[in-house]
Amino acid sequence: MLFSSILTFLVAILFIVSNRFKTINWFFSSILFIVSFGILGSYMEYDLIPYLKTQVIIGEKQIILLEYFCGFLLSCGHFMPYPVSLLFSIYLTNYMNNKKPFQHFFLAFLIFIPTIVSFILFPVQRQFNPDFRFLAFWTGIYLFLVAIIQWRVYKNAVTIIEKREKLFISIIVVIGLSSQYFIIFVTQAFGIKNIWQYGYMVVTVIVIICIAFTIKYGILGLKIKFENIRMEAALKTINSSTLIYNHAVKNEVAKIHLCSQTIINVHKQIKDENLKQKISKCAEIIENSTHHLLNLVDRIKDGTCPIILNDTIFSLKDLIDETLKGVTEICKNNGIVIDLNIKTDYKIKADYTHIRECLGNIVKNSIEAINNTGFITVSIAHKERFLVLHVKDNGVGIHQDKLSLLFDPFYSTKKHSDNFGLGLFYCYNVMKKHGGNIEIKSVLGTETIVSLIFPLKRVLGIPVLK
Repeated sequence: MLFSSILTFLVAILFIVSNRFKTINWFFSSILFIVSFGILGSYMEYDLIPYLKTQVIIGEKQIILLEYFCGFLLSCGHFMPYPVSLLFSIYLTNYMNNKKPFQHFFLAFLIFIPTIVSFILFPVQRQFNPDFRFLAFWTGIYLFLVAIIQWRVYKNAVTIIEKREKLFISIIVVIGLSSQYFIIFVTQAFGIKNIWQYGYMVVTVIVIICIAFTIKYGILGLKIKFENIRMEAALKTINSSTLIYNHAVKNEVAKIHLCSQTIINVHKQIKDENLKQKISKCAEIIENSTHHLLNLVDRIKDGTCPIILNDTIFSLKDLIDETLKGVTEICKNNGIVIDLNIKTDYKIKADYTHIRECLGNIVKNSIEAINNTGFITVSIAHKERFLVLHVKDNGVGIHQDKLSLLFDPFYSTKKHSDNFGLGLFYCYNVMKKHGGNIEIKSVLGTETIVSLIFPLKRVLGIPVLK
């Protein structure tokens, strides 16, 4: 039980660390925290406190305090998971978006009424002994509501990627609550005393599956956070390394260029035409190579140098329109339809040039990922404390194992000789400089969604409905 409690607690911490600004993450972590506290209470009641009593390690007053603390943990673990899960499910539907603060408070108060009543009827004591028939009654209703709402959330998901994430969340929450309800509440209500211990085994299995799924696919922003930590280190390393590399290459190219100029000057004095022609041709090759190297260095520098922002206020829709104008003909020639799904425009304060270049890179990637005919959908969504610009295509998709490498400098899934694998690295650099982020979700052979995430502090004024 102690292992289950610690494991659940650590997973809860990870979901908060992944994105502490996301309300959904706090609710999901709260569920895990409460479950962890309940398991810890059971461990104290059946293992720790009896051991301390038999070994006479601490005094009677300390034992009493531990028993009250144990009772509090068990009360929280039994009375609170269901209302928090119901709140989590409601917020997952985005129903509470743009609601006033008092409406959030009233909803939470309304949902927690059975919990408050439970604490009043069964106050914290040294021994946790509530009426499980009463608990099974109201928690059963809450479990039913959670299952219905989670099903609706899954059904309303639009993309395959979103459906997969919502389905996984539903399975974790509904199965987790159901295991506690039937293995603990129902059995205790019918007087079956020993089955409850298996509930914690189920919780442990669910948490392990949750960790495995998170590592594999990512959920509620947790996986991308791990990638961000690695990318921050890569960003610092590549910026400093590139400066040294560029300086060294330019110095050597300058020497080669000087030598080639000397050769060109000397070859004019040679009278043998065949030899003179060979020297001239070699000098030309050297000159072309030096120009190519300098061009390469400049391109690498442009993709890796520190971003300096020149913020201006502009319409995000206007920026999207201007960016898409440059690819209209290419899309027509390749049978690609661009769907601009923007119902609300936003004024944002950002660097117009860098954001446009960033969006241009992403759209270009989408075009190259589509074979023959297909579509690209560009949309804007307001999600909690962020404004998100989505670019979705039905191209070849990206294998899950490669998603974590896409933002690495010089990594590319393309085989073109003119591709240096710096496009997405540049986009990542731009978005982080704006205090935002970039996320990529993909289903191989089906679709890819790239999201540019802007913090709401960069959004100005009231959105204009179109």
